[in-house]
Amino acid sequence: MIFLTVILSLIVASSAKSVSVQALTEANIAIVNPVTGNNNFTFPGDTPIGTIFIANVTASNVSLLAVWQINISWNPSILKINSTSDVTIPPDNVFGSYTDPTDADITNSNLFWVVGIKSTGPDYFNVTHGTLCQINFTTIKNGTGLPVQCYIHVVLQGEHLFYTKLIDPDANLIPYTTTDSLFVIPEFSDIALLTIFLAMTVFAVAFGRKTLIGRRLRHTIC
Repeated sequence: MIFLTVILSLIVASSAKSVSVQALTEANIAIVNPVTGNNNFTFPGDTPIGTIFIANVTASNVSLLAVWQINISWNPSILKINSTSDVTIPPDNVFGSYTDPTDADITNSNLFWVVGIKSTGPDYFNVTHGTLCQINFTTIKNGTGLPVQCYIHVVLQGEHLFYTKLIDPDANLIPYTTTDSLFVIPEFSDIALLTIFLAMTVFAVAFGRKTLIGRRLRHTIC
């Protein structure tokens, strides 16, 4: 499947008419937290296992984009993608309604996906800033033991046979930089545990006194 999608990305790109390549400025692919707008995902130490959060894969300053191919990796002992339904292309993506996706390939530690432009669309898009896709990650660990962290990483050439690419209509690779994201759940601190313990102790003592006073009053009345 991966080999076929790579071949498809080259066919889609090379079938478009020839255009000259002119970069707007340095292109960038980033993993972005849509809630904060930055590249960090930080959760409380007692975040429940199984919590789902969204990560956006974005592109900026890309000229003549005809096909994008991503390989995103993560630590499979900390995060997972449950199914292909957890990777989506939003309506306001870089290709708009002309998006022509292949089937996404998901392993326990990588997402590989190739997306082009429909034949009824333009040959390319100039992207100032936009979303390629969205990923729903599910947490496997939290911070009730040791602190938990991992990078959500854009896989580059030399790191994997199938790496992240931006492709123009002439099937040329478009140079780009990357911005990874950091997923963090800090350790649920001893201070927090002590605070909870003291609060429960105070409540238990207060409840016990109230019960004892009530018994004495009933005994006195009787």
